[in-house]
Amino acid sequence: MSLKESTKIAMKPSARDFHAALARVVYTLLGFFAVLGLTWLLLPIPAESIETLYSRGFYPINAWWLIRLTDLFPFSLVGLGLLLLPILLIFFFIRAIRLKRFSRALLWQIPLVGLAMYGLFITTWGANYRRLPIETLLQLEPEKVGAADFDRLAQSLFDTIKANADAPRDRTTAFAALRVSIAQTLEPVVGAVTLPSQVKATPTGLLMMLNTSGVVSPLTLEAHVDSALPEPFFLAVAGHELIHTTGFAGEADTDLLAAIAGLRSSSAYMRYGTALWHYARVFTDTSPNFQKNHRGKLPPVARADYAALELAREQHTVPFLAGVSRVAYNQYLQSQGVKAGVKDYSRIGRLLAAAQNKSLLP
Repeated sequence: MSLKESTKIAMKPSARDFHAALARVVYTLLGFFAVLGLTWLLLPIPAESIETLYSRGFYPINAWWLIRLTDLFPFSLVGLGLLLLPILLIFFFIRAIRLKRFSRALLWQIPLVGLAMYGLFITTWGANYRRLPIETLLQLEPEKVGAADFDRLAQSLFDTIKANADAPRDRTTAFAALRVSIAQTLEPVVGAVTLPSQVKATPTGLLMMLNTSGVVSPLTLEAHVDSALPEPFFLAVAGHELIHTTGFAGEADTDLLAAIAGLRSSSAYMRYGTALWHYARVFTDTSPNFQKNHRGKLPPVARADYAALELAREQHTVPFLAGVSRVAYNQYLQSQGVKAGVKDYSRIGRLLAAAQNKSLLP
């Protein structure tokens, strides 16, 4: 027997031991997160407990290191993962067939991995869906908002747009001011927060084809905004996604905090973009007279920005994909306890008016 052959034989047991140990570690982790996922599905936990133990306890610690880690990469890690995922699935599929393990994998390994991924999602970010609502945290009374309050809100946003329409369009300065304002806005509400130093722009139209503008990866806490958005709206959506990374999952809750931070920002351009974004969204809740008297009086630059937004939507939205995305996202939100589903977004007008009544808006 040659030295080379004897060396190979000697190495085989240690290699098997290593693979066996690695398999035990992997299955232990899968089992742990699967148990967490199953517990979350079956065990109702009071919002007060989630707020205290998770949203203000575990989550800030997890976000502190995870955001710092993913922030080191200028490209989207989750985007890279999604590109590699089909290749990995094909590899494991072929391997399972070759080893004649496909039926076994189908019966218990795949459900185990799926449940474990859900448990990981809950651990890294998803549990925030069941925290206390923003009305409770900010002591708001949206049920008391009336037509006059909507008119006052729309007038306030209109005035902000008009006052800041000619601000220098410095995206870097506006984004820096936004991060500072978010930290200042949230500090009295939940304490210190960790924010990404950047928002990762997606390829043009990638999100808008689904009729959405931004997204946060719950597993990496990376904030993404579609690069097809005109810049003022890009900044406004960036504020929304940054708020998500601080542990607020509900869409209307996140919208409200992003609006407060954006409108309080030291950057005139940031205030303009925020007011412009929300003015279009809450405008339908104002009176017909207000719409007639004020929509057409916006500065020319604001009307041009709205036209650019509509053009981007027309160019990139794919109606079929947008419809499928809406149905899927509606089911997703409802599965996380957001009973209104995508209609939760519509709460923003009433929440903003309630916040203005409490002098939370400038």
